[in-house]
Amino acid sequence: LPVEQLNVFYGSEKLFSNGRYNRVKTVHFHDQYDRGLKYDLAVVEVRRKFDLSSTSRPVAFGEGTFGENLLATVTGYGRSTVEGNMAFQLKYAQLNSLPDSECREAMGDNYYEGVFCLDTSEGSGFCMGDYGGPAVFEERLVGVGSYTVGDKCGTGQPDVFVDVGHFSEWVQSVLEAEPAEQ
Repeated sequence: LPVEQLNVFYGSEKLFSNGRYNRVKTVHFHDQYDRGLKYDLAVVEVRRKFDLSSTSRPVAFGEGTFGENLLATVTGYGRSTVEGNMAFQLKYAQLNSLPDSECREAMGDNYYEGVFCLDTSEGSGFCMGDYGGPAVFEERLVGVGSYTVGDKCGTGQPDVFVDVGHFSEWVQSVLEAEPAEQ
């Protein structure tokens, strides 16, 4: 989609209802992103400041890489199964981070420094419509959902997240750069 058609929806647990929209000004993709699975991270610059309230507040940015065997909370409006419909009520799940060796094995050649995997073997996890969504630990954003190993959610294969703490220097450089022209 052209950037002019992109919006950020926030401030509601119900999709398309009772929330606010903020138009996207530009999207800053990671330099090594090649529209594939690796370095699937971007910083979205919006046109105006977010209106903060009891239903929309900032989350602190994760510092350092996310660890193993930690419980992260993930949220999204995505499908429950590949064939299912989008959810109109925000859903959440708490998933444990897998040891790096298990993540590496599951991802195979797609593994790179700066990702972590969450265990979906108990049935919960990300699906279509959730990717790009957050993983939060102790009120800090630690990851951005990228994909599910094997490209089919609900199969117990790990969900892959970009570790935002690993890329914190890159994110900071984007934030400190001159704002994009309108």
